Amino acid sequence: MAEKDSKTNSIETRCTEDEKEAISLSKAVIEHLSKEIQTSTTNIMLHRSKIAFAVYLGPYLLLIAGVAAATKGLNISPHLGKGGIAAIVGGCLCFLVLGYMNARIERQAWEQCNKWRRVIAEIQRNPSKELEGADLADKLYESWRSQLVYVVAYAVLLASFIMSIIIIIKLRGA
Repeated sequence: MAEKDSKTNSIETRCTEDEKEAISLSKAVIEHLSKEIQTSTTNIMLHRSKIAFAVYLGPYLLLIAGVAAATKGLNISPHLGKGGIAAIVGGCLCFLVLGYMNARIERQAWEQCNKWRRVIAEIQRNPSKELEGADLADKLYESWRSQLVYVVAYAVLLASFIMSIIIIIKLRGA
């Protein structure tokens, strides 16, 4: 690493002022894009954690509700009826739709990160490269489709929660 820094420093001493400014600016752009990539990765992980918490917690809440009802001597009906079965099927479909929607969200974010990585590679090859605004723009949230994916993912999560409540009610025999 020190060898690379010494090469960069020796190159900078032989450069004109304009070239030094281009190198300095390219370093700043690379640093900024690297932070953007890191932030996008953190946001993806945070979104995964939110969804995973709800998805993994849901079935255990149903199990706990059933066990708690059984230990308190409450009436538990193994016959869910059409509404209960529909809620179970709907809940399973919600899990699958959540997986698909989350994959779309992540794909959009990774595509943007890959675009920034290509810009970083170009800048490293040619520090005086002219960059367009489109090279740096984050197109992830420009279209309504990206926002719609988030809304649908959380709506499906809400539907899954409501179906869990329906299953609990049907188990109680109400």
